[in-house]
Order: sequence, then structure tokens, then C-alpha cells
Amino acid sequence: MTKAVQDVTGFSFNHQNPNRLRIRCDTKNTKIKMIPESLKFDLEGVISNEDLSVDGSE
Repeated sequence: MTKAVQDVTGFSFNHQNPNRLRIRCDTKNTKIKMIPESLKFDLEGVISNEDLSVDGSE
């Protein structure tokens, strides 16, 4: 997954010329959170009350 995100990021900046990219993921999923961290993305903020657990309890 890290390689896929890296490839999409590279493609975007090389061919689309965006000002920024946004990665959204569940803050409780520590393995997924490590992907943007390992690719040196800056954490600019955490959006509150945006996620709902699969079972709807949180």
C-alpha cells in the first residue's frame, strides 16, 4: 500500500501539478496512519466527528 500511495503521489505531482494532496484515514488504524508518515506527509490537522465505525457504535 505504501508503494501504491507513493506511485499515485508521484504521478499526481508529475502530471497533474496540484498544490497539495490530502490523505484521509482512520486515526485509530495505526498501520494505515504509518503510510503517510513514512512518505513524509505533514499532518496539518485531524478532522473531528468525521468517522463512523463499521458497526456504528463510534
